[in-house]
Amino acid sequence: MTEYNLDSMIGPTHHFGGLSKGNLASMAHQFQMSSPKKAALEGLEKMRLAHEIGQNQLWFPPQRRPIFDAMINGAGSDIDKVRWAFDNNPELLSQLFSSSAMWMANNATVSGSADSSDGLVHVIPANLSTLAHRRVEVAQNLILLNYAFFTKQFKVHPPLSHRFRDEGAANHMQFSTDGHSKSLHLFVYNRSKSGDEDKYLPFPLRQSYEASRSLAKAMNIPETQTLICRQLATSVQKGVFHHDVVGMSHQDVLIIHELALEDQDHTLQLLQTMSQNILKKKLTIIQVSSEQLSLKEALDTYFFNSQFIKDQDGNVHLICAQQCNNHPKVSLLVDDLIAQKVIEKVHYISLSESMMNGGGPACLRLRLPLTSKEFSNIPNCFKFSDEKYQEMVHFVHQFYPNQVRLADFIQINFLKKMNQLFDGLYSLFFSDL
Repeated sequence: MTEYNLDSMIGPTHHFGGLSKGNLASMAHQFQMSSPKKAALEGLEKMRLAHEIGQNQLWFPPQRRPIFDAMINGAGSDIDKVRWAFDNNPELLSQLFSSSAMWMANNATVSGSADSSDGLVHVIPANLSTLAHRRVEVAQNLILLNYAFFTKQFKVHPPLSHRFRDEGAANHMQFSTDGHSKSLHLFVYNRSKSGDEDKYLPFPLRQSYEASRSLAKAMNIPETQTLICRQLATSVQKGVFHHDVVGMSHQDVLIIHELALEDQDHTLQLLQTMSQNILKKKLTIIQVSSEQLSLKEALDTYFFNSQFIKDQDGNVHLICAQQCNNHPKVSLLVDDLIAQKVIEKVHYISLSESMMNGGGPACLRLRLPLTSKEFSNIPNCFKFSDEKYQEMVHFVHQFYPNQVRLADFIQINFLKKMNQLFDGLYSLFFSDL
């Protein structure tokens, strides 16, 4: 079993809508000038770097926008719709053009065939039911996932009921070892069975207990390999909207902030016991104290949203946002990881546009545990290559807008340009089909 990563190209309508309540970076940059061209090139560069290190890289095209399914009033032409939204509800206009589907960690939850009693790779698209601008992604997500994973070795499920809030792999971790086929699964939720505890809270609770439980059951993962735990409630209200901004993992390593989980010491003890039973070894668990890195500093740098990659020689690399390189406390943590031989090397990369919208390196990718045979059955158009990368970089340089503000979306020439751009991009992306 090998880990593959699935990223998405960032779309040409990338902008700062401030729609993600509870995501402090998103809220702080609402309606500021964005650069779709810069965002797309940064995302492509991360894919290229991961591919160069040795990551088995897959990719999706950006979702087509605007998407008028988000409209309450569907009358009139496209330009009438966007102008009505701009005049009456700017947040709705932002929803129509949102490029938030670029954060593939929220696209789905995936389990490998070795962990399932039916021997299938299970892919469950997230329903993203908490926020309106994310909900509209689901239909196109489902189409792309079914295109990519269409053979009998995969089972692409329908999303869970909207009654059960689910935001995908950002709240799911898998632990494994090279010499063992089974994995240990950690699901993290923040919304309890009662489901009404965030009614009067400033920030929404995006992952329900029922969703986490339903995901494990639908993927046919044995209960002995599953642990469901709760995110620390006070951290959510400080901006920890997903678990993957306070915890990261790779194989048998867990790096986690001390304020990530409720009853954290007990939860980690349970995890260790399960690891010894399932993986036949103890996990390497590194808890980061608030003194070492406060929650605010973790959110400013997205250190815990860094991306692990193993190269062909078995060395582990860490891709961090450039903000980590500029932070002395994170530098100390990274130095410690190298000294403890948890990682071999760190790579700092600019993801300024994604970071300003509230997403680091790991937000941009969905992990896929696959065998080489399973990977071989995925259509070639979804497999990252140096040649296709160069074609897409050229396309972005030529056609993506340099800068975008919300008011640009109500210009008829902008709408025409977006239609032509998406036609050309999809034609190029799917040219191998």
